[in-house]
Amino acid sequence: AQLTLTLTSPGGLTGATVDPQGRLTVPANTTPGPYTLTYQICVNPATTPAACDTATVTVNVLGQPDLQVSKTHSPAVFTERHTGTYTIAARNTGGFATSLPYTVVDTLPAGMTVAAVPTGSGWDCSTTALGATSATCTASTPIAAGASAAPITLVVNVAAGACAAPDANGLCSVANGTALVNHVRISGGGESGAGGTGDNNTATDPTPVQQAGAISGRVWGDTNHDRVQSGSESGVAGMAVEVLDAPPMRWVTTVSTDWSRAPALPCASAIRSAAPTSAARSPTTRPAATTRPLPPARAWSPAARSAT
Repeated sequence: AQLTLTLTSPGGLTGATVDPQGRLTVPANTTPGPYTLTYQICVNPATTPAACDTATVTVNVLGQPDLQVSKTHSPAVFTERHTGTYTIAARNTGGFATSLPYTVVDTLPAGMTVAAVPTGSGWDCSTTALGATSATCTASTPIAAGASAAPITLVVNVAAGACAAPDANGLCSVANGTALVNHVRISGGGESGAGGTGDNNTATDPTPVQQAGAISGRVWGDTNHDRVQSGSESGVAGMAVEVLDAPPMRWVTTVSTDWSRAPALPCASAIRSAAPTSAARSPTTRPAATTRPLPPARAWSPAARSAT
């Protein structure tokens, strides 16, 4: 003989069901609280007289977390052939702590790839591959009601050509017909329902991109001090030239005067000074907005410059 179990009164727990093994399923978004259910157990096949019994059970339904994800990026405008950083934040806006692991999946805009495995206290991002177009991080540390998880830091590479057709402001918001928007989603944590509670399980972050500029020039011994290189004035090798970004005149790079290559740098850059390579200071000690004069008998002349 077998036993059959029937839920005869859900006690206000609308939509609750019991399977043949006696497992109770509670619908998503059920109001938390205690519910007293009545059920009947019978012998199958039926006997005469019927071999049935009725019982009650009190079930305490707990509330669920409500995970929310958001993100920002820095700098405000990404530049081709440079890196940019996304910061992803996960928060529990529900009334109860998370009870299961939760996962964040970040999908990058066109022209961007993962430059380093994402980091964040308590997060495991080891499945994310360098050069990939998406990143995945999982954590199991409970997030209390109203609290936030540690942020995730994701550094990306911006490819050359990511901004092929800049607008009048020198920026690209679309590449190859696709908007340059970062998409992120969070799931799990014990939050039930399709896509979680509400519409806060996803977020977007539009990320404008600008082209990189190229700059080149020469340093020579300006013997007559007219700042024009004549045929008798030869170039000087081994000089360090400092390149600055647009205001607030942040240091970008220092290049030597072999001029075998032009550095990639954000547009609207400026040249600060030329000095012997041995005299160049490190970026950590270099002031951000001062100018050093050129050494005597040497001059700098930018030969070419592109800017947006």
